[in-house]
Amino acid sequence: MIEVTFELYGLARQLAQTSKLPLLATQGTTVKQAIENLVQQFPDLEPLTKQSRWAIGVDFIDIDSHLDCNTTVVMIPPVSGG
Repeated sequence: MIEVTFELYGLARQLAQTSKLPLLATQGTTVKQAIENLVQQFPDLEPLTKQSRWAIGVDFIDIDSHLDCNTTVVMIPPVSGG
């Protein structure tokens, strides 16, 4: 098992009432599968997960990327401004 920690910002942080959410996953799981597990625990995040970008460190990642070790996945929700 590996630990995937989701780092949340903006509205996602408000909805989850925390900035970090650790989840256990099997080695080799995809980011998409980890996101699905996140949504099972926090259903209010689902609409944001479809609009957000995802990153590990400073690199944007594809949700089909495999996770092979403990890592932090950053959820970057859309922003609005004016």
